[in-house]
Amino acid sequence: MLGNALLRTRIDTTERTIRPALVNEKNRDVLHRVEAVLETFASAVGTTRGELDERLTTLAKGGGDLKLNKALVELAFDLARFEAPCQVDASALRTRLFELSARVFPVGTGGMQEDARQHLLSDVASQFGITPEAVERFMFSDLKDEQLLEAFEATEPLQMLRRYNVALAQGLLLDAVRMDITLVSPSPQRLRQLFRYLKFFRLLFAVQETATGMLVQVDGPLSILEQTRAYGVRMASFLPALLLMDGWELAADVRFRRRRYTFRLDPSSKLVSHYPDKGAWTPPELQQLLDRLRQIAPPDIEVLDGQSVVSLGGREVFVPDFEVAASGRSVPVEVVWPWKKIKWSRYYELFDAHAPADALLCVPQKLVPATFLKRRPDPRLLFYRATPPADKILDAVASKLASAREKRLI
Repeated sequence: MLGNALLRTRIDTTERTIRPALVNEKNRDVLHRVEAVLETFASAVGTTRGELDERLTTLAKGGGDLKLNKALVELAFDLARFEAPCQVDASALRTRLFELSARVFPVGTGGMQEDARQHLLSDVASQFGITPEAVERFMFSDLKDEQLLEAFEATEPLQMLRRYNVALAQGLLLDAVRMDITLVSPSPQRLRQLFRYLKFFRLLFAVQETATGMLVQVDGPLSILEQTRAYGVRMASFLPALLLMDGWELAADVRFRRRRYTFRLDPSSKLVSHYPDKGAWTPPELQQLLDRLRQIAPPDIEVLDGQSVVSLGGREVFVPDFEVAASGRSVPVEVVWPWKKIKWSRYYELFDAHAPADALLCVPQKLVPATFLKRRPDPRLLFYRATPPADKILDAVASKLASAREKRLI
């Protein structure tokens, strides 16, 4: 992502709004510039960072928008991997070389001094298990300019340009007070993906259900008291995950060059995420469970895609994987898979207080303390060992539907 110095923005001082000055994807001049930067990095694989910097300096002399050029280079560095040119500790190598040099000073070239120099290099080389030539080559290998460009993640110029446009938007979130995200008719799969990213980046958020979907309020770096910069980076890193959603709108209160603005963004910006999109993907374990449920379910019971999403006190969400319906009523079911990281005591406290009475949560026993399992069971919980049992899920659903019918008759 890009810092303030490299951002290109459009500001409306009357409305106090700000937005990134995105580059048209069809701009051939910019695409040629992007291609030149990518080719420079790709051709420099195996050379030092210092040599790469020299090539980039030459490239910059070719003209063009200086701010754009610097931004493209910075983003290209994110796709590069640098490593020290050898496994030898360069600091220890230098220390030993200088210690021995002090004992036989002067050490130089010509005559006996050259012989002493070669003897010194051979002595140090034998101690570190490398050649005398490698001693000279690697003695400063821990310096930044001496790092080798080991690999460069190849990408197309258009993809890189899209990444640049996203980085412009991300840069505005580095200094944000708050970010409000409005979701319109989100699918359970998309919601699950979005909240997975929110938790992965350890963002502080609150959730409110709306008539058309959900409002997610995310605290910004300027609203917390510590680690402001690190939190801002995490918040900006979350933006590409939001771009994977289908219907959304973002409104953020941001600070830019000591002034406060409102930053708005929605799908009309046509920003494209570079994160992997698995939102509409159904895990094979879930698909197998759905197939099994539909196979053994009685004719009057339907297994449907999950629809309802429930906020658990604004700090968690209950996102059903599917719903089991019969006689005009349905039971939402969420499956907690064994590999999911969950703080059970905190999650159950929220689930117990806010989850619907007809909800069903399938939980692997290994994620729950043994003391909890011995307590009076919650009828909304179904524990399993390895895989969620389809027959027990249907039994639990049937019990809930029967109970609902009895209450309706009373």
